[in-house]
Amino acid sequence: MVNCLSYLIAINTNAPDLPALERAAALAVENGASLTAFACYYLDRKEMLHYNSRQDAKHEARSELEQRLRHQVAKLGLAADVNYETAWNEDFLKAACQRAQHPDVCMMFLDRSYQEDLPRWLESSPCPLYLASSEVRVPDGPILAAIDPR
Repeated sequence: MVNCLSYLIAINTNAPDLPALERAAALAVENGASLTAFACYYLDRKEMLHYNSRQDAKHEARSELEQRLRHQVAKLGLAADVNYETAWNEDFLKAACQRAQHPDVCMMFLDRSYQEDLPRWLESSPCPLYLASSEVRVPDGPILAAIDPR
């Protein structure tokens, strides 16, 4: 992990806590990696009716999401700097995996709220996944894990 340049954190903005972001920030401080908090937004046709145009709807939804994201991260008081990225996409998993294809991303962090779709995440992710939990477990020794989902 020493040569990693960037950690991508898939953020569930509806979750009360962000263990994936906290764990990624702790590792980034140790390794000097940068952090990117990634979230998606999408409005269906009914929700878009409240706006003058599709562009206004997308802009307003993005602004609200970024503000909520920054507020959640600020509450944590992390030691590492966090970059923010949002995407307009109905399928969060697909959008996060597309963003993780960038060569600078070496690991993607998820929290337990994505555990139900874990097989799909494992199939789609172009980089290693770190599934974080709010429960802190201290290992007795080094941990080595390899998964071949095929």
